[in-house]
Amino acid sequence: MSWYPQAVIEAGPTAKQQAGTNPAAGVVLHSAVGFKSGLLQELRRPTSERTAAWHFSVLQDGTVLQHYPLTAVLWHCSDGPSDKDGVDGNGTLIGIEHEGGFDPTNEPLTPAQRSASVALVLWIAGVGGWTPSRTTNKTLFEHKEIADKPTECPSGRIPWPAYLIAPVPSYTADQEQMLDYLASPHGQGLSLAEHKRLLISVGLPPEAAPVKPAGQTPIPFPQPVPVPTQPAFNKADALRLAEALVAELKK
Repeated sequence: MSWYPQAVIEAGPTAKQQAGTNPAAGVVLHSAVGFKSGLLQELRRPTSERTAAWHFSVLQDGTVLQHYPLTAVLWHCSDGPSDKDGVDGNGTLIGIEHEGGFDPTNEPLTPAQRSASVALVLWIAGVGGWTPSRTTNKTLFEHKEIADKPTECPSGRIPWPAYLIAPVPSYTADQEQMLDYLASPHGQGLSLAEHKRLLISVGLPPEAAPVKPAGQTPIPFPQPVPVPTQPAFNKADALRLAEALVAELKK
């Protein structure tokens, strides 16, 4: 699964993707020091001006925007291909920005934002097959811990205990297939009611229904092509037709 089922897709420039495949072996949490409009403006700047990009943005209202698939290698936590402490952050970790932190810079995440961020990180952990950890086999990083240049990001905004106490979700093959489908362009076009029905059908809670992008027209499920009904067999009509054919042949 490369796309978070509950995310709204807000694609970033493809030119900002680097070579290679990201194994999504952990996450780096960032503070945007600004708001959604500024985040997207920075993301869309041409590579000639700025190469920085990240996978997700978690907004203060709890909306999660996904800009690139989990497999994308992006420049989000270092100015070089390898970060300090022997961890290749850009190449192996997922970058997550958090709206806010402009004034004050240590502004706490909103309750909705915190819940959305924790759920996102735990989903990535489930996909990547790792356990959230801030110590042994560390998988949860702050930008300042891995950057090769001084930064305060994320400025004390991340409530780490919340990420460590919740269980990492695990999915059956059917559930993974369904989540992949619901995150696809066709699945994103379905109504929220259809999302919930499909989730329940594979044993997932309806609350896991993805956010439907604003203004998107639902795509109805394909309906079976109706088979034309055949008229009922009528013996008298068949005899009249046969007699007419015989008479025509005798002419």
